Amino acid sequence: MSFKTKQGAQQEVAALQAEVGPEWVTHVHQNLGWHASVLSPCGRFYVHRYKGQSPGKYQYSCLLGRPWSYTGKWTGHGDTAQEAIENARQKALAFMTPFADLLDQHQSALSVAGQLRHGMFGSSGKLEIC
Repeated sequence: MSFKTKQGAQQEVAALQAEVGPEWVTHVHQNLGWHASVLSPCGRFYVHRYKGQSPGKYQYSCLLGRPWSYTGKWTGHGDTAQEAIENARQKALAFMTPFADLLDQHQSALSVAGQLRHGMFGSSGKLEIC
């Protein structure tokens, strides 16, 4: 097993940033070796690459989660950084779509409930029965 040097990790993170865009934040840290990753401008996509099955080829992993947490609820993998990001995004959408559909179906009910609440409580916040 070989560990990257700090310089190697810095070179790797520069190459990774070149793939995803200059606005992505680079992250180099040490934990039993040097590691390189990038974080999206919004802080929700955390991408790193690792050596793939074929010599000289990389695989990519993306975590999608809370901003600036360097963790994620959804993961995506791919042969490119963009593929890994898209796979994580698709998993998140698949999870959230039923909830979004439910909210869309009940939007009119929520709107009526909101109108009733504001009509009953008025601007003072106290209960005002019409």
